[in-house]
Amino acid sequence: MLINEATAYIEKNFKVKVSIKSVDLQPFNKIILNNVLIKDLNNDTLIAAEKIRVSLLWFNTDDNILTFKRVNLLNANINFNIDSLGYLNLDHFINKLSPPDTVSSPPSPKPFAIEINNIGIENSRFRLASYKPAKQDKGVNFEDMDLRRLNIDVKDFGLHRDTISMVINSLSFVDKSGFNVEK
Repeated sequence: MLINEATAYIEKNFKVKVSIKSVDLQPFNKIILNNVLIKDLNNDTLIAAEKIRVSLLWFNTDDNILTFKRVNLLNANINFNIDSLGYLNLDHFINKLSPPDTVSSPPSPKPFAIEINNIGIENSRFRLASYKPAKQDKGVNFEDMDLRRLNIDVKDFGLHRDTISMVINSLSFVDKSGFNVEK
């Protein structure tokens, strides 16, 4: 029941397909989402994760800020695509978090923000694919990246309107070009 309500809320508000196989609740503020799939507007996989562990801290209704103590993604596939007009498939989600800035609209409540004290991504894959990326014979192609064995530890993550901030404590991965980063 909880899974159906959560996925229905996300699908309705973000206009995307979400699937969660099961949810485990642990006292007092921990949630484990198992076999999560989030599709983008083109019905392509945005995020697929074996497990997402979340430890909620609080929701400040005055400032409209949702704060997490920790978020962990395990065995995830994260796919960002840039279309022919230069739009990132993640832009849709970010834009939905904040009301539009228009002169004609009445004053609205403070825009929604997310803060996460610690983020861990373990044994995952990150892909960034641009529409018709430039061909490159050697080195990392930043228009067509494929990072495997991705492990990252982040603190002080913030998403406020169109600004993302964070401190990266450790990072390791292997790009398809052979470029290797070890913590």
